[in-house]
Amino acid sequence: PHPAGTAENAAVQARLLGELRRLAVKADTLHTMSCYAEARLNAVTCATITDIIGEVTPGTGPAVILMAHTDSVAAGPGAGDDGSGVATILETIRALKARGTAGRHPILALFTDGEENAMLGASAFLADSNWRARVGVVVNLEARGNQGRSFLFQTSPGDGALVDLYAHSVPHLATSSLYAEIYRILPNDTDLTPFLQAGFTGFNFAFVGDVAQYHTPRDRRENLDLQALQQHGESALGLATALAQSDFRQLKRDDAVYFDVLGLWLPRLPKSWALPLSLLTFLGIALAGWLRPGAARSPGQRLMAAAMPPALLLGAVAAGFVLHEIAAFLSGQADPSFAHPWAFRLALAFGVWSVALLCLRLRAGATSAWLWIAGFGVLAAA
Repeated sequence: PHPAGTAENAAVQARLLGELRRLAVKADTLHTMSCYAEARLNAVTCATITDIIGEVTPGTGPAVILMAHTDSVAAGPGAGDDGSGVATILETIRALKARGTAGRHPILALFTDGEENAMLGASAFLADSNWRARVGVVVNLEARGNQGRSFLFQTSPGDGALVDLYAHSVPHLATSSLYAEIYRILPNDTDLTPFLQAGFTGFNFAFVGDVAQYHTPRDRRENLDLQALQQHGESALGLATALAQSDFRQLKRDDAVYFDVLGLWLPRLPKSWALPLSLLTFLGIALAGWLRPGAARSPGQRLMAAAMPPALLLGAVAAGFVLHEIAAFLSGQADPSFAHPWAFRLALAFGVWSVALLCLRLRAGATSAWLWIAGFGVLAAA
């Protein structure tokens, strides 16, 4: 473990400076007292931090910022969170140097300190007027686990052009506009938060698999999934290369709705289309069900068909809670889903299957199920 302000973190930063020298990257340090106010916690956190900033490639105008944090929580050594991000940026620097191509914009590597203490390093960087003036677009690399796909889970507002750039620059895609909406209501922040609050353009990446080892002593290098690290690097290198050649003034336009298909294709459309298209979908399914030969005609049959999808959903949720309480009682552990994930998932699968068999007695067809899904789509779009 190497929290901000400890000798262990100073050792990590010294090693990082050595790696940057080996890569022929000129590095500066920003050592200062930093404070950050978190409105959701009604608190202000302060500490002395040391940021490391590397000049990766030359250029003119605002820079592409590749960002990760060097500190860990006290509970674990932080190989995933965020040693993975630091390592990914170092390998991206090596790859950019090997290519030897310079873009119109410079590329900076920003290794922040004190992220776990409330984004103190990112705040200190922005509080320095000279460094703040160099910010163009930020690519932040994070982790909330140690395996899985490297998700683009957050962008700055007006992300239509950003998502287009991502789709054309990264070989393996993993994103959805839904992720940002979920993240918005979670009590989590990353170093990108202060940059977005300051109005800068940015991308946020993280892998989230095996969250049970996040912020624990098992967040160690040998538990990191190399495929997750590889996809992290593909995203960082692809976007850094593309952004260095981009006109930053063209990167803000209307928000988009998007989702990847098997990591190979990224359908996207303007956000303004979501509500009318979802309404048309709902009406089309309703009309198809009404006109289908042999469709249920009596009010009772229609009522039973309409009741099946919510009954299935509520029954599956209830099965999950009941099985959790049984597992907690039998194992004597408060959260058996973390301690025995596969046994719990298997039990849940059989529980949901049992609920589905019971709901089949309501004799609902596919039309009813799709109408409920389409209705949720209308609500989400609205």
